[in-house]
Amino acid sequence: NPPITEATWRRADLARSRSFDATNGILLLKKITKNTAGEYFIDSGMSKVSGTIQINVLTAPEITIEGVTELKKGDKLTLECIAEGYPTPKVEWIDEFGKKIDTDGILIVNEITRPSEFICTASNSHSTRSVTAKVTVAFPPKVNAIEPRVLVVSDENNSIVRISCDVSAEPQVKSLQFISPTGIATF
Repeated sequence: NPPITEATWRRADLARSRSFDATNGILLLKKITKNTAGEYFIDSGMSKVSGTIQINVLTAPEITIEGVTELKKGDKLTLECIAEGYPTPKVEWIDEFGKKIDTDGILIVNEITRPSEFICTASNSHSTRSVTAKVTVAFPPKVNAIEPRVLVVSDENNSIVRISCDVSAEPQVKSLQFISPTGIATF
């Protein structure tokens, strides 16, 4: 066989063609990325030498979490952890206490009662990556009287009453109203 003096490598998708030095028989690919992966063909033209190779590129998992993370107390939480990479990453959820949750990528909590954090971990032979999903839970205001102290100050025209109370809610209460038995609101 005569030596190959010129040959062209091309991708199966015909997106790119590359030439190489046939005397060395090397396909030189620079800056390897996940887009480098694919099937490559060689065609030497006149010497009628041809062939194919499959190039796979190991890539780290890239994680996306889909779902709503701002809920009301008692709502159902559904989060999906989607991981891409080569080889296909294994996905698992871990709760805030470090316990693994067997979910096949979809985390479901039927009735969420408090703010929580869940970690999606994706692993393949390239590496392991994690993303934390912070879940906030809103609940209605709860009013507690703190040792109800009533202070009445009188003068000739009116009376002033002071009442202390404690309010807890998520999100935090921005305003508070006291309504008298006659329906008059005071702040």
